[in-house]
Amino acid sequence: MRAGEMLSELSTRFEQEFAKIDSDQDGEITFNEAKLLFQQLNIPYKNFVRVLQLMSRCNDGKRFKVSDFMTPDVKLYLLNCMKNCLPEFSTTLIDKKKEYQVNVSKIQEILAEEIERGARAPSFLLYLVLLVIYGVVVTLQLSPWNSASTRAAVLSYFADQTFTSSIATTLLTFHDIQSVQDLWKWQIDVFVNKFYIQSYYNGEPLSSLDANYLLEHIKKMGTFRVLQRRSRNGTCAVKMRFPAFESSCYGETWSDGLEGAVEKASFVGAVTGQTYKYTDAPWYDSGYLQTFSSNKDSAVAQLQTLQQDGWINASSRYWRLDFSAYSPDVSLFIYTN
Repeated sequence: MRAGEMLSELSTRFEQEFAKIDSDQDGEITFNEAKLLFQQLNIPYKNFVRVLQLMSRCNDGKRFKVSDFMTPDVKLYLLNCMKNCLPEFSTTLIDKKKEYQVNVSKIQEILAEEIERGARAPSFLLYLVLLVIYGVVVTLQLSPWNSASTRAAVLSYFADQTFTSSIATTLLTFHDIQSVQDLWKWQIDVFVNKFYIQSYYNGEPLSSLDANYLLEHIKKMGTFRVLQRRSRNGTCAVKMRFPAFESSCYGETWSDGLEGAVEKASFVGAVTGQTYKYTDAPWYDSGYLQTFSSNKDSAVAQLQTLQQDGWINASSRYWRLDFSAYSPDVSLFIYTN
C-alpha cells in the first residue's frame, strides 16, 4: 500500500469507529467514550494513555474531536498501534484490481518529516524577525559618508586637543601618548573638560539642555565608561632568571585582551583599598569596567582615585574609553571608543 493510502485507511477506520461511539453525533466524545473508542480498536489502555500524553491532554473534562487524534505524531503512534493490534489492519490491502504492499517505514518517514517541519517553524519565525532587524539596520546605515564623517568629527574633537606632557613642557595630543601618566593627564585635563561643557564660547554658562550636547549639535546618550583588561603575573613565555630582582612577569594577551593569559581576579587599590572586580559580561564589556557620573567634579574625582590606586599598571594590556551619542542632523547614533 502506498504511504498516502495507508494514512487514508488509518483516518477512515478511526473516523468510522469515532462516529459509532459519538452517540449524539455532535462530533465530540467524552473521556470515557474515548477510552471505549480505543477498546473498540483493540488498542490497550497503556497506549491510550500514551496518546493522551502526545496530545498534552488528560481527564480534564474537555471533549475530544477527531482532529485531536490526527496530528502527525499521534497518527504515527496510532499507525503502529493499529498495525500491531488489528489483524485486519495488516501489511496488505486487497482491492478489486490489484494488491499493494505496505511500506510502513515510508509512512513513518513521512510523518517524522511532518513532525520535524513543525518543530522547525519557531526557528524559521525567529530567522524572519532577525532578517527584518538586519534590514532595518542596513537601511539606517545607507549613508556611510555621514556615519564616517560624524565619527571622525567626534574623535578629532577629543583626540586632537593638545595638553602638556606630565614630564616635560611638550605639547601632546592623544596620538602622542606613550606613558600611563600622560594617559591619565589626557583623561582628566582634556577628555573630561571636552565632555562636560559648562559654558558657551562667549563664557556664559550653558543651559541644562545645551550641556548635554557635543559640538553644539551631537546629543550625549548618557555618560562615559572606562574599561581595562589585565594579564596574569608569572605567565611570561621566558622564565625569569633573577626573580629576586624582578617579582612580576606578565604574559601576552590577544583579541583585545580577551584571550591568552587574562587576569580575572579582583585587585585592591594601592591607596584607597577599594576592591576592583572583573566583570564577566557580553564580549565587548568584559573586563575591569568603570562607569562615571554625569557630574564633572565627580568624574574628575573618580579618575584621580583610579590613578592613585594604580588602576592601570604594568599588567594592563587593553584600555578603552567609550560613550554613545546621537547626531540629529544625519539621524545617526554614534558609539565612540
